Amino acid sequence: MMLSSFPSAGQVFFKKGKDTRRVMEGNKVRFDKRHQYLSLGPSAAAMNYFGDLSPSGGLGTDFQYTRPGLGVVSRWKYNHFLTFGAAFHYGRIAGSDFRSAEEGTSAFNRNLHFRNDIKELSAFVQFFPWADYGNFWTRDGFAPYLWAGIGGFHHNPQAMRPDGSGWENLRPLGTEGQTIEGSEVSAYSLWQMSIPVGIGFRFRLNRSWDLNIEAGYRFTFTDHLDDVSGDYPDIAAIPTPLGQAMSWRGAESTFVVTGAERNGSAANPPSQGTARGNPGSNDGFLMTKVQFSYILFSKYYSGPLLR
Repeated sequence: MMLSSFPSAGQVFFKKGKDTRRVMEGNKVRFDKRHQYLSLGPSAAAMNYFGDLSPSGGLGTDFQYTRPGLGVVSRWKYNHFLTFGAAFHYGRIAGSDFRSAEEGTSAFNRNLHFRNDIKELSAFVQFFPWADYGNFWTRDGFAPYLWAGIGGFHHNPQAMRPDGSGWENLRPLGTEGQTIEGSEVSAYSLWQMSIPVGIGFRFRLNRSWDLNIEAGYRFTFTDHLDDVSGDYPDIAAIPTPLGQAMSWRGAESTFVVTGAERNGSAANPPSQGTARGNPGSNDGFLMTKVQFSYILFSKYYSGPLLR
């Protein structure tokens, strides 16, 4: 009777205050729910745009246009391989032909630019190739991981008015003919979906704090983060003078955002049907983030860790 009250040789049990890195069943390691924990913290990001106004027509990015972002991230360690999470981020992407295109090319002569503020809400899963059997107290000091998710975001591309008086929302102008009566070109949506994928590294700072450094590319389902996608319309048919002026800006002698002089301004706009962008390749953006996470709750303890 007394012997039956002790664990068998193939089992190990841990109590509060002891190391709970792993629970053994026979020769197998079993993840214990007491190892699960919830964390929450801020995030700072560097954002880079890939699209029609970036180098090589979207295959590269111009680091001159790296822009900041901020966010908040929550994670739930589910087991020793997987962590689930949700995040909200707000940040900006930008680009221009003046700085990213080579002089004399059609992109440089196009002379377009934009900025776009992104507000993204996403859910994701992190996969740790090297299992971490620790609870919040005994978790590994360093852990690399892969991650992927799904997100939804709001965006609104803008450009500086030709007179330099301020930034204008581009979608209502119909720069590719969306506002021309009878046009077959549809207006694009400012609400879009994204598929973020990336890699990250988690560093344990102390019992309650982690530091995460990660990079993630957002595949999107739109080619209009920069308001550039298809062909030039009949520019003279665009209903507003401002829409006409911002459809093609090759005649401008300066880069209006900074006032820098341009070489090679053109006199005549492209004819209708001339390629303005590349509709065969959607735009995307990269977020490189530094995140601090505070552990709020663990099943190892029966209550919150805030005290």
